[in-house]
Amino acid sequence: MKRYKHILIFLSMGCLFLCVLGCGSTTKPSSIPRLVEKSAPQTPTWILTPPKPDNTFVYFVGGAENQPSLQTAKKAAVADATRQLVDYIGIRVTRKISYKATGTEGDNVSSLTQQIEESIEGKGNANVSIEVSEIYYEKYDNGTYTMYTLIKLPKKWVEAERERQRKLVEQQRTISKKYLSDAQALIAQRYYQPALEALWQGLLISGKAAENEDVYEEIRTQLLSVYQRLSLQLVSSPTYAYSEGGSDLIVVKVQDTEKKIPLSGIPIEAISDGGTLVAKKGTTTDNEGNITYEVSQPGNKNPLPITISFSFSAYSNIIAADKELEEQILNLKKKNRIELSLKVAPRTKAQPTAVVLLRTTKQGTKSESYLFDQAANDSLSSQLASKGFNVIEIEMPDLDFTSEKKLKETLINHIRSRYPEIRRLLYVLMSGNVLGNAGDIVKMDALSGLYVSEVNLSYSWIDLVANKVEEGKPLQGKGAGLNEEQALQNGIKNAIGALVSFLDEQATKKK
Repeated sequence: MKRYKHILIFLSMGCLFLCVLGCGSTTKPSSIPRLVEKSAPQTPTWILTPPKPDNTFVYFVGGAENQPSLQTAKKAAVADATRQLVDYIGIRVTRKISYKATGTEGDNVSSLTQQIEESIEGKGNANVSIEVSEIYYEKYDNGTYTMYTLIKLPKKWVEAERERQRKLVEQQRTISKKYLSDAQALIAQRYYQPALEALWQGLLISGKAAENEDVYEEIRTQLLSVYQRLSLQLVSSPTYAYSEGGSDLIVVKVQDTEKKIPLSGIPIEAISDGGTLVAKKGTTTDNEGNITYEVSQPGNKNPLPITISFSFSAYSNIIAADKELEEQILNLKKKNRIELSLKVAPRTKAQPTAVVLLRTTKQGTKSESYLFDQAANDSLSSQLASKGFNVIEIEMPDLDFTSEKKLKETLINHIRSRYPEIRRLLYVLMSGNVLGNAGDIVKMDALSGLYVSEVNLSYSWIDLVANKVEEGKPLQGKGAGLNEEQALQNGIKNAIGALVSFLDEQATKKK
C-alpha cells in the first residue's frame, strides 16, 4: 500500500510541475522528431492488429524504433518478430539461455530461416517455409528510422515445433537429474573431480528452460557445497622470481577438508598482474593433489604479486548467464585463495645459499691448518644478504680441520641432510699476513706507529644438487692498524668487501 501512496504523491507533484510550466511566459520548442518520410500513405492495420492464425499460417509482427539506419532497423524488427515466434512456440527464455537472434542482412528466406532455427533450443525442421509478408518504415528529421515487419510461418510446422520443444524440455529434465544423481553417488565415494564435472553438465542442461528451474537450483546448491569442502594449501616455500626468467617452484595442494586427503583433477589457476606464470604439468592437480607453477617472466613489479585459486574458465559461459551464481563463485574464490609475493632478483642471487668462510694458517713450510672464523663468516653473510643474495644461516657441524678434503665432504653432507632447501655452498678460504711496521717497510719514521697486513682469499661455488664446483678468481685486501691484530682485521674487512662487490657485480652481469 505504501508503494501506491508514493506513486500518487509522485503523480500529484508531476501535475503541479506541469501547471507551473504552463503558467510560464515562454514556451520551448518541442524536441519530438518530425516525420519526413514513410513507406506507405497510411499506417498499415496489421501493425496494431496482427492477423490471427488461420488454418495455414501463423503471423508475427516485429518492430524497432530509433534505429540509425534502414538496414539496422530491418534487422531489429525481424529479430523482434522472431522473439515472438520463440515465445509462441513455448520456450520460456530465462537468464540461463541467451537469445541468439540478431537480425538478418536481407529479407531472403534462407537467412531468416537460419536465424529462427538458431534462436530456438535445438534444431528445428530445416524445410520450414518462412515469408516476410509486409514491411513498413518511417524516417524522421533526426535521421532515425522506425520499422515494422510481418512474417508468417506454416501453422503445421509451428505446432510440430511446440510439441518437439515440450519433449525436449522433458528430456533435458531427465538428463540433468541423472547427472545430479551420478554426482551425488560420486561425492559419497569422494570422487570430487568427476562429481563436479557431472554437476556442471547438469547445470548447463537444466538451465536451458525455465520449466526445469527447480532442478537447476538443486544442482547449483550441490555444486557450491562440493567446492566448500575443498581447500587450497601452499606446500612449497617460494621466495624468488628470477629476473632472467624462472622462479622458485610454487607447489599448491588441493584436499578434502573433512578427510584431509588430496584430490586430483581439480582445475586451478595462478595469475599475476606483474608477470607470466606457467603450470609445469597441466592445469589440474595430479594424483597427489598437487599442481606446480613457475614464473616464466617476472615483469616489472618487485615484489611480484601472485594469486592462486580454483579455476572456472571452462564453465565461464554457464556462470556468465547466471548473475547469482557468478557472485557466489567470486565469493568462493575470495575465501579460498592463496596470495603471495616473490622477490625479483637474478638467479645467481636467488638460489638458497650457505656461506662458510675458513681461515688458513701456515704450519712451517709445508702444511696448512684451518679455522672457522665466525665473525668473518657473519660479516660476509650479512653483506651478501644486504646485496640481495638468498643466504641461509646454518649450524656448523664438528669438523676435522686437519684435512680440507674431509672438512669439505663433512660440510656438504651436513648441509644436504639438515638443509635440503639449500642448493649451493659459497666456500671461502682466507689467509692473512701482517707485513710488519709501515715505517720499516717504506723507511719513513712518520709511519712507524702503523702496521700493515695483506689478506688473500679464494672462493668456489659448490652446486649441491648437480654436485659441481665452480672456482672463483683470487682476491686480495690490504689493511693498516695501530697494532698487528688491528691491521689484520682491517685487511680481512677489506678482503670481504672486495669479494662481496665482485660477486654482486658478477650476479648483475648475468641478469
